[in-house]
Amino acid sequence: MIKSVINDLMESLDLPYQYWEYEDLGEGIPSSYFVGERMPDSVGDESGGEGGGEGGMFVLSGWSRGGLVPLVSAESAIKAVLDAPGGDVRFAGEGGACVVWYLQSQDIPSDVEGMCRMEVTLGYREWS
Repeated sequence: MIKSVINDLMESLDLPYQYWEYEDLGEGIPSSYFVGERMPDSVGDESGGEGGGEGGMFVLSGWSRGGLVPLVSAESAIKAVLDAPGGDVRFAGEGGACVVWYLQSQDIPSDVEGMCRMEVTLGYREWS
C-alpha cells in the first residue's frame, strides 16, 4: 500500500516521480524528478501479534539538472503536507490503512556533472 500512497502524494504535489528508477515513458526525463525506495523494518511490530502491520522508511531521491532550487521547493511541499500539525498523514482505503510522516532530508553530493541530488526520508506504517 505504501507504494501507491507515495505515488498519489507525489502526483497530488505535481512532482515527477516513479518507483525505483525513472524511465522515459514517451515524454522524456524531466530536468528534476524523484525516485522512491522502500526500506521495511527488519523487526516486527512491538505488539507481537498479528495485525500489528509493518513499517519502515521510504526514501525519495530527488535528482535535478536545474540546481538545488527545484529539489528544495519539492522538499518544502512534501514537508508541508507530511509535517503538518499532528506530524503525520493518514490514508485509508480498500487495501487497508497507512500512516506516513516526514523524518529528514539531506543534500547528497553527486558525481554526475551538473546533477544535484537530495534525499527525503519518510517513515511509514501500514495495515492490510
